Amino acid sequence: MEVVHGLRGPNLDLVLHSPGGSAEATEAVVSYLRKKFDCIRVFVPQAAMSAATMLACAADEIVMGRHSSIGPIDPQLFVELEGQVVQAPAAAIQEQFKQAQEECMAEPRKLPSWIPMLRQYGPALLAECRYHEDLAKSLVGSWLSKYMFRGEPDAVEKGERIAKHLANHQHFKTHGRFIDRDQAAELGLKVSNLEADQVLQDLVLSVFHSSTLTFTSTPTVKVVENHLGRAFVKQSREIILNIQRGGPVLAPMGPASWAGPMPRHLQVVPTLQGPPQKDCEVSVVDQLSSLGRLEAGWFDGEGPAYDTASLGRARDILEPLVASFGLPNPFVYPTPDGEIRAEWPARAWDVVLTFDAGVTRADVLANATTHDETEEASFAADLSGMLRLSAMLGRLLRPEGG
Repeated sequence: MEVVHGLRGPNLDLVLHSPGGSAEATEAVVSYLRKKFDCIRVFVPQAAMSAATMLACAADEIVMGRHSSIGPIDPQLFVELEGQVVQAPAAAIQEQFKQAQEECMAEPRKLPSWIPMLRQYGPALLAECRYHEDLAKSLVGSWLSKYMFRGEPDAVEKGERIAKHLANHQHFKTHGRFIDRDQAAELGLKVSNLEADQVLQDLVLSVFHSSTLTFTSTPTVKVVENHLGRAFVKQSREIILNIQRGGPVLAPMGPASWAGPMPRHLQVVPTLQGPPQKDCEVSVVDQLSSLGRLEAGWFDGEGPAYDTASLGRARDILEPLVASFGLPNPFVYPTPDGEIRAEWPARAWDVVLTFDAGVTRADVLANATTHDETEEASFAADLSGMLRLSAMLGRLLRPEGG
Protein backbone atom coordinates (compact mmCIF):
# COMPACT_ATOMS: atom_id res chain seq x y z
CA MET A 1 0.00 0.00 0.00
CA GLU A 2 2.90 2.31 0.76
CA VAL A 3 4.26 1.98 -2.78
CA VAL A 4 0.87 2.34 -4.50
CA HIS A 5 -0.28 5.26 -2.36
CA GLY A 6 -0.42 8.46 -4.38
CA LEU A 7 -0.24 6.83 -7.82
CA ARG A 8 -2.72 8.22 -10.29
CA GLY A 9 -5.05 5.88 -12.12
CA PRO A 10 -6.89 4.57 -13.86
CA ASN A 11 -4.15 2.44 -15.47
CA LEU A 12 -1.30 0.48 -13.89
CA ASP A 13 1.65 -1.32 -15.45
CA LEU A 14 3.04 -3.94 -13.05
CA VAL A 15 6.43 -5.60 -13.70
CA LEU A 16 6.21 -8.93 -11.90
CA HIS A 17 9.05 -11.35 -11.16
CA SER A 18 8.34 -13.72 -8.28
CA PRO A 19 8.44 -17.43 -7.32
CA GLY A 20 5.04 -17.04 -5.64
CA GLY A 21 3.59 -17.02 -2.15
CA SER A 22 0.21 -17.58 -0.57
CA ALA A 23 -3.20 -17.40 -2.25
CA GLU A 24 -4.55 -15.41 0.70
CA ALA A 25 -1.89 -12.70 0.38
CA THR A 26 -2.42 -12.58 -3.38
CA GLU A 27 -6.16 -12.11 -2.88
CA ALA A 28 -5.48 -9.12 -0.62
CA VAL A 29 -3.09 -7.57 -3.17
CA VAL A 30 -5.54 -8.05 -6.05
CA SER A 31 -8.43 -6.63 -4.04
CA TYR A 32 -6.42 -3.52 -3.17
CA LEU A 33 -5.05 -2.91 -6.68
CA ARG A 34 -8.41 -3.45 -8.35
CA LYS A 35 -10.04 -0.87 -6.10
CA LYS A 36 -7.52 1.73 -7.27
CA PHE A 37 -7.00 0.88 -10.96
CA ASP A 38 -9.42 0.12 -13.78
CA CYS A 39 -6.92 -1.42 -16.18
CA ILE A 40 -3.81 -3.39 -15.19
CA ARG A 41 -1.12 -4.79 -17.47
CA VAL A 42 1.23 -7.33 -15.91
CA PHE A 43 4.69 -7.60 -17.48
CA VAL A 44 6.55 -10.87 -16.88
CA PRO A 45 10.20 -10.29 -17.86
CA GLN A 46 11.27 -13.76 -16.69
CA ALA A 47 9.07 -15.80 -14.31
CA ALA A 48 5.86 -15.29 -12.34
CA MET A 49 5.18 -18.64 -10.71
CA SER A 50 2.50 -20.11 -8.44
CA ALA A 51 0.72 -17.28 -6.58
CA ALA A 52 2.43 -14.79 -8.91
CA THR A 53 0.65 -16.56 -11.78
CA MET A 54 -2.60 -16.02 -9.89
CA LEU A 55 -1.78 -12.32 -9.63
CA ALA A 56 -1.03 -12.16 -13.37
CA CYS A 57 -4.44 -13.70 -14.06
CA ALA A 58 -6.06 -10.73 -12.30
CA ALA A 59 -4.71 -8.43 -15.02
CA ASP A 60 -6.47 -7.21 -18.15
CA GLU A 61 -3.45 -8.32 -20.16
CA ILE A 62 -0.23 -10.24 -19.59
CA VAL A 63 2.86 -9.11 -21.51
CA MET A 64 5.53 -11.82 -21.89
CA GLY A 65 8.84 -12.19 -23.70
CA ARG A 66 10.20 -15.22 -25.50
CA HIS A 67 11.85 -16.46 -22.30
CA SER A 68 9.06 -15.47 -19.92
CA SER A 69 7.02 -18.05 -18.04
CA ILE A 70 4.14 -18.48 -15.66
CA GLY A 71 3.35 -21.69 -13.76
CA PRO A 72 0.71 -23.97 -12.23
CA ILE A 73 -1.44 -22.75 -9.34
CA ASP A 74 -2.11 -26.12 -7.65
CA PRO A 75 -1.92 -25.55 -3.87
CA GLN A 76 0.89 -26.92 -1.70
CA LEU A 77 0.10 -27.90 1.91
CA PHE A 78 2.29 -28.13 4.99
CA VAL A 79 1.61 -31.44 6.74
CA GLU A 80 2.92 -32.54 10.14
CA LEU A 81 4.12 -36.14 10.14
CA GLU A 82 5.82 -37.72 13.14
CA GLY A 83 6.74 -34.32 14.50
CA GLN A 84 8.11 -33.21 11.13
CA VAL A 85 6.58 -30.64 8.79
CA VAL A 86 6.67 -31.49 5.11
CA GLN A 87 5.17 -29.77 2.09
CA ALA A 88 3.16 -31.71 -0.47
CA PRO A 89 0.75 -30.94 -3.31
CA ALA A 90 -2.88 -31.10 -2.20
CA ALA A 91 -3.64 -33.22 -5.26
CA ALA A 92 -0.89 -35.73 -4.38
CA ILE A 93 -2.26 -36.13 -0.85
CA GLN A 94 -5.72 -36.86 -2.20
CA GLU A 95 -4.32 -39.23 -4.79
CA GLN A 96 -2.46 -41.15 -2.10
CA PHE A 97 -5.66 -41.61 -0.10
CA LYS A 98 -7.44 -42.78 -3.24
CA GLN A 99 -4.63 -45.25 -3.95
CA ALA A 100 -4.82 -46.53 -0.38
CA GLN A 101 -8.57 -47.05 -0.65
CA GLU A 102 -8.34 -48.90 -3.95
CA GLU A 103 -5.45 -51.14 -2.90
CA CYS A 104 -7.00 -52.01 0.47
CA MET A 105 -10.34 -52.84 -1.12
CA ALA A 106 -8.71 -55.00 -3.78
CA GLU A 107 -6.19 -56.63 -1.43
CA PRO A 108 -7.12 -56.27 2.26
CA ARG A 109 -3.77 -57.73 3.31
CA LYS A 110 -2.16 -54.41 2.26
CA LEU A 111 -4.08 -52.51 4.94
CA PRO A 112 -1.39 -52.97 7.65
CA SER A 113 1.23 -51.38 5.41
CA TRP A 114 -0.96 -48.32 4.78
CA ILE A 115 -2.18 -47.74 8.33
CA PRO A 116 1.08 -46.32 9.80
CA MET A 117 1.23 -43.67 7.09
CA LEU A 118 -2.46 -42.78 6.90
CA ARG A 119 -3.01 -42.49 10.64
CA GLN A 120 -0.55 -39.57 10.72
CA TYR A 121 -2.84 -37.37 8.63
CA GLY A 122 -5.37 -35.27 10.53
CA PRO A 123 -9.07 -36.00 10.05
CA ALA A 124 -9.66 -32.70 8.20
CA LEU A 125 -6.75 -32.99 5.77
CA LEU A 126 -8.70 -34.23 2.75
CA ALA A 127 -11.30 -31.51 3.19
CA GLU A 128 -8.53 -28.93 3.57
CA CYS A 129 -6.95 -30.14 0.32
CA ARG A 130 -10.25 -29.67 -1.49
CA TYR A 131 -10.81 -26.25 0.07
CA HIS A 132 -7.38 -25.02 -1.03
CA GLU A 133 -7.90 -26.33 -4.55
CA ASP A 134 -11.34 -24.73 -4.71
CA LEU A 135 -9.92 -21.43 -3.44
CA ALA A 136 -7.18 -21.29 -6.09
CA LYS A 137 -9.57 -22.16 -8.92
CA SER A 138 -12.37 -19.89 -7.74
CA LEU A 139 -10.06 -16.87 -7.27
CA VAL A 140 -8.36 -17.22 -10.65
CA GLY A 141 -11.60 -18.10 -12.44
CA SER A 142 -13.42 -15.09 -11.01
CA TRP A 143 -10.53 -12.70 -11.69
CA LEU A 144 -10.22 -13.86 -15.30
CA SER A 145 -13.94 -13.51 -16.00
CA LYS A 146 -14.21 -10.18 -14.19
CA TYR A 147 -11.10 -8.48 -15.59
CA MET A 148 -9.31 -10.17 -18.49
CA PHE A 149 -12.49 -11.36 -20.21
CA ARG A 150 -14.87 -8.67 -18.98
CA GLY A 151 -17.78 -8.04 -21.34
CA GLU A 152 -17.31 -11.30 -23.24
CA PRO A 153 -20.40 -13.54 -23.36
CA ASP A 154 -18.42 -16.66 -22.37
CA ALA A 155 -16.21 -14.92 -19.79
CA VAL A 156 -17.24 -17.16 -16.90
CA GLU A 157 -16.76 -20.38 -18.90
CA LYS A 158 -13.34 -19.28 -20.16
CA GLY A 159 -12.19 -18.21 -16.72
CA GLU A 160 -13.26 -21.46 -15.10
CA ARG A 161 -11.68 -23.58 -17.85
CA ILE A 162 -8.30 -21.84 -17.63
CA ALA A 163 -8.29 -21.89 -13.81
CA LYS A 164 -9.11 -25.60 -13.80
CA HIS A 165 -6.22 -26.30 -16.17
CA LEU A 166 -3.70 -24.24 -14.23
CA ALA A 167 -4.70 -26.04 -11.01
CA ASN A 168 -4.42 -29.51 -12.59
CA HIS A 169 -1.51 -31.13 -10.75
CA GLN A 170 -2.03 -34.41 -12.62
CA HIS A 171 -1.34 -32.57 -15.88
CA PHE A 172 1.72 -30.61 -14.77
CA LYS A 173 3.15 -33.36 -12.48
CA THR A 174 5.22 -30.84 -10.45
CA HIS A 175 4.54 -27.36 -9.10
CA GLY A 176 7.66 -25.93 -10.77
CA ARG A 177 6.69 -26.52 -14.42
CA PHE A 178 7.05 -23.53 -16.73
CA ILE A 179 4.30 -22.31 -19.07
CA ASP A 180 5.82 -20.17 -21.81
CA ARG A 181 4.20 -17.37 -23.80
CA ASP A 182 2.90 -19.55 -26.61
CA GLN A 183 1.41 -22.06 -24.19
CA ALA A 184 -0.25 -19.29 -22.19
CA ALA A 185 -1.80 -17.82 -25.32
CA GLU A 186 -2.92 -21.25 -26.52
CA LEU A 187 -4.60 -21.77 -23.15
CA GLY A 188 -6.70 -18.69 -23.85
CA LEU A 189 -5.03 -16.00 -21.76
CA LYS A 190 -4.73 -12.54 -23.28
CA VAL A 191 -0.99 -12.43 -23.85
CA SER A 192 0.98 -9.77 -25.73
CA ASN A 193 4.53 -10.04 -27.01
CA LEU A 194 7.04 -7.91 -25.15
CA GLU A 195 9.24 -7.74 -28.26
CA ALA A 196 6.46 -6.08 -30.29
CA ASP A 197 7.40 -2.66 -28.88
CA GLN A 198 11.17 -2.26 -28.71
CA VAL A 199 11.07 0.92 -26.62
CA LEU A 200 8.69 -0.65 -24.11
CA GLN A 201 10.78 -3.82 -24.00
CA ASP A 202 13.92 -1.84 -23.20
CA LEU A 203 12.14 -0.01 -20.39
CA VAL A 204 10.74 -3.19 -18.83
CA LEU A 205 14.02 -5.08 -19.09
CA SER A 206 15.90 -2.11 -17.64
CA VAL A 207 13.67 -2.30 -14.56
CA PHE A 208 14.17 -6.06 -14.36
CA HIS A 209 17.95 -5.92 -14.78
CA SER A 210 18.24 -3.11 -12.24
CA SER A 211 16.34 -5.26 -9.75
CA THR A 212 18.53 -8.24 -10.53
CA LEU A 213 21.64 -6.12 -9.96
CA THR A 214 20.22 -5.00 -6.62
CA PHE A 215 19.67 -8.62 -5.55
CA THR A 216 23.15 -9.59 -6.70
CA SER A 217 25.13 -6.77 -5.14
CA THR A 218 23.19 -6.15 -1.91
CA PRO A 219 21.50 -8.25 0.80
CA THR A 220 18.10 -7.34 -0.71
CA VAL A 221 15.66 -10.25 -1.09
CA LYS A 222 12.44 -8.40 -1.99
CA VAL A 223 11.68 -5.13 -3.75
CA VAL A 224 8.36 -3.41 -4.42
CA GLU A 225 8.97 -0.03 -6.07
CA ASN A 226 7.08 2.48 -8.20
CA HIS A 227 8.33 4.79 -10.95
CA LEU A 228 8.51 7.71 -8.52
CA GLY A 229 11.17 5.97 -6.42
CA ARG A 230 8.90 5.04 -3.53
CA ALA A 231 9.92 1.54 -2.46
CA PHE A 232 9.48 -1.26 0.03
CA VAL A 233 12.76 -3.17 0.38
CA LYS A 234 13.36 -6.28 2.45
CA GLN A 235 16.92 -7.30 3.21
CA SER A 236 18.54 -10.29 4.86
CA ARG A 237 21.63 -10.38 6.97
CA GLU A 238 24.60 -11.14 4.76
CA ILE A 239 27.90 -12.64 5.87
CA ILE A 240 30.78 -12.36 3.43
CA LEU A 241 33.60 -14.89 3.40
CA ASN A 242 36.69 -14.10 1.35
CA ILE A 243 38.37 -17.47 0.96
CA GLN A 244 41.40 -17.35 -1.31
CA ARG A 245 42.88 -20.21 -3.29
CA GLY A 246 44.62 -22.61 -0.95
CA GLY A 247 42.59 -21.39 2.02
CA PRO A 248 40.94 -23.58 4.63
CA VAL A 249 38.47 -26.20 3.55
CA LEU A 250 34.78 -25.40 4.06
CA ALA A 251 33.80 -27.82 6.80
CA PRO A 252 32.85 -30.52 6.45
CA MET A 253 32.44 -31.05 2.70
CA GLY A 254 32.78 -27.71 0.90
CA PRO A 255 35.23 -26.99 -1.94
CA ALA A 256 38.89 -26.77 -0.96
CA SER A 257 39.83 -23.71 -3.02
CA TRP A 258 38.35 -20.85 -4.99
CA ALA A 259 39.52 -18.86 -8.00
CA GLY A 260 39.20 -15.69 -5.96
CA PRO A 261 36.98 -14.22 -3.28
CA MET A 262 33.77 -16.13 -2.71
CA PRO A 263 30.93 -14.32 -4.52
CA ARG A 264 29.55 -11.63 -2.25
CA HIS A 265 26.00 -12.86 -2.68
CA LEU A 266 26.81 -16.43 -1.60
CA GLN A 267 25.21 -16.33 1.84
CA VAL A 268 26.69 -19.38 3.53
CA VAL A 269 28.24 -19.46 6.97
CA PRO A 270 30.51 -22.49 7.36
CA THR A 271 32.47 -22.98 10.56
CA LEU A 272 36.16 -22.96 9.71
CA GLN A 273 37.76 -23.20 13.13
CA GLY A 274 36.74 -23.90 16.70
CA PRO A 275 33.54 -25.53 17.89
CA PRO A 276 30.87 -25.79 15.20
CA GLN A 277 27.90 -23.46 15.38
CA LYS A 278 24.54 -24.76 16.49
CA ASP A 279 22.98 -23.93 13.16
CA CYS A 280 23.28 -21.48 10.29
CA GLU A 281 22.13 -17.94 11.01
CA VAL A 282 20.93 -17.37 7.44
CA SER A 283 17.54 -18.82 6.48
CA VAL A 284 17.25 -21.62 3.94
CA VAL A 285 15.22 -19.35 1.66
CA ASP A 286 17.91 -16.66 1.68
CA GLN A 287 20.70 -19.16 1.11
CA LEU A 288 18.88 -20.70 -1.85
CA SER A 289 18.19 -17.22 -3.21
CA SER A 290 21.94 -16.63 -3.09
CA LEU A 291 22.54 -19.76 -5.16
CA GLY A 292 20.07 -18.43 -7.70
CA ARG A 293 22.26 -15.38 -8.24
CA LEU A 294 25.39 -17.37 -9.07
CA GLU A 295 26.45 -17.05 -12.68
CA ALA A 296 27.77 -19.94 -14.77
CA GLY A 297 31.47 -20.54 -14.07
CA TRP A 298 31.30 -19.27 -10.49
CA PHE A 299 33.79 -21.90 -9.27
CA ASP A 300 37.14 -21.42 -11.02
CA GLY A 301 35.43 -21.29 -14.40
CA GLU A 302 33.20 -24.25 -13.61
CA GLY A 303 29.85 -24.65 -11.94
CA PRO A 304 26.52 -24.10 -13.73
CA ALA A 305 23.98 -21.43 -12.92
CA TYR A 306 21.06 -22.69 -10.85
CA ASP A 307 17.60 -22.62 -12.41
CA THR A 308 14.56 -21.26 -10.59
CA ALA A 309 12.57 -24.49 -10.77
CA SER A 310 15.25 -26.62 -9.09
CA LEU A 311 15.84 -24.05 -6.36
CA GLY A 312 12.09 -23.83 -5.81
CA ARG A 313 11.82 -27.59 -5.40
CA ALA A 314 14.74 -27.59 -2.95
CA ARG A 315 13.12 -24.75 -1.01
CA ASP A 316 9.77 -26.58 -0.91
CA ILE A 317 11.52 -29.53 0.73
CA LEU A 318 14.08 -27.86 3.00
CA GLU A 319 12.03 -24.97 4.38
CA PRO A 320 9.32 -27.19 5.96
CA LEU A 321 12.02 -29.47 7.39
CA VAL A 322 13.84 -26.69 9.20
CA ALA A 323 10.54 -25.18 10.35
CA SER A 324 9.64 -28.39 12.18
CA PHE A 325 10.00 -28.94 15.88
CA GLY A 326 13.58 -28.23 16.85
CA LEU A 327 15.20 -29.20 13.53
CA PRO A 328 18.18 -26.87 13.13
CA ASN A 329 18.88 -24.56 10.22
CA PRO A 330 21.39 -26.14 7.77
CA PHE A 331 24.25 -24.59 5.84
CA VAL A 332 23.36 -24.64 2.14
CA TYR A 333 26.15 -24.89 -0.46
CA PRO A 334 26.37 -24.98 -4.24
CA THR A 335 28.59 -27.60 -5.84
CA PRO A 336 30.58 -27.44 -9.10
CA ASP A 337 28.38 -30.28 -10.38
CA GLY A 338 25.21 -28.23 -9.99
CA GLU A 339 23.96 -30.14 -6.97
CA ILE A 340 22.52 -28.47 -3.86
CA ARG A 341 24.05 -29.53 -0.54
CA ALA A 342 22.62 -28.93 2.93
CA GLU A 343 24.80 -29.74 5.96
CA TRP A 344 24.04 -30.06 9.64
CA PRO A 345 27.46 -30.35 11.33
CA ALA A 346 28.58 -31.39 14.79
CA ARG A 347 25.76 -32.74 16.82
CA ALA A 348 25.48 -36.41 17.61
CA TRP A 349 25.61 -36.77 13.83
CA ASP A 350 27.20 -34.84 10.98
CA VAL A 351 24.51 -34.97 8.32
CA VAL A 352 24.92 -34.07 4.66
CA LEU A 353 21.88 -33.95 2.37
CA THR A 354 22.58 -33.62 -1.36
CA PHE A 355 19.98 -32.95 -4.05
CA ASP A 356 20.84 -33.83 -7.63
CA ALA A 357 20.81 -31.01 -10.19
CA GLY A 358 17.13 -31.44 -11.02
CA VAL A 359 16.11 -32.04 -7.38
CA THR A 360 14.56 -35.38 -8.30
CA ARG A 361 16.58 -37.32 -5.71
CA ALA A 362 17.98 -36.64 -2.25
CA ASP A 363 21.00 -38.53 -0.86
CA VAL A 364 21.83 -38.52 2.84
CA LEU A 365 25.22 -39.30 4.38
CA ALA A 366 25.39 -39.22 8.19
CA ASN A 367 28.48 -39.81 10.32
CA ALA A 368 28.21 -40.28 14.08
CA THR A 369 30.41 -37.87 16.03
CA THR A 370 30.68 -39.96 19.22
CA HIS A 371 31.27 -43.42 17.78
CA ASP A 372 32.17 -45.19 14.55
CA GLU A 373 28.91 -45.41 12.62
CA THR A 374 27.72 -44.22 9.21
CA GLU A 375 24.25 -44.14 7.72
CA GLU A 376 23.47 -43.63 4.04
CA ALA A 377 20.12 -43.42 2.27
CA SER A 378 18.66 -42.21 -1.00
CA PHE A 379 15.13 -40.87 -1.48
CA ALA A 380 13.05 -39.91 -4.49
CA ALA A 381 11.89 -36.30 -4.26
CA ASP A 382 8.22 -37.26 -4.18
CA LEU A 383 5.73 -37.35 -1.31
CA SER A 384 6.61 -40.84 -0.16
CA GLY A 385 10.36 -40.21 -0.36
CA MET A 386 10.15 -36.89 1.46
CA LEU A 387 8.11 -38.45 4.25
CA ARG A 388 10.86 -41.01 4.78
CA LEU A 389 13.54 -38.32 4.47
CA SER A 390 11.87 -36.16 7.12
CA ALA A 391 11.60 -39.13 9.49
CA MET A 392 15.33 -39.89 9.07
CA LEU A 393 16.45 -36.28 9.58
CA GLY A 394 14.19 -35.92 12.60
CA ARG A 395 15.67 -39.06 14.15
CA LEU A 396 19.27 -37.92 13.55
CA LEU A 397 19.00 -34.20 14.28
CA ARG A 398 16.22 -33.52 16.74
CA PRO A 399 17.23 -33.49 20.41
CA GLU A 400 16.01 -36.38 22.52
CA GLY A 401 12.43 -35.69 23.50
CA GLY A 402 12.35 -32.64 21.22
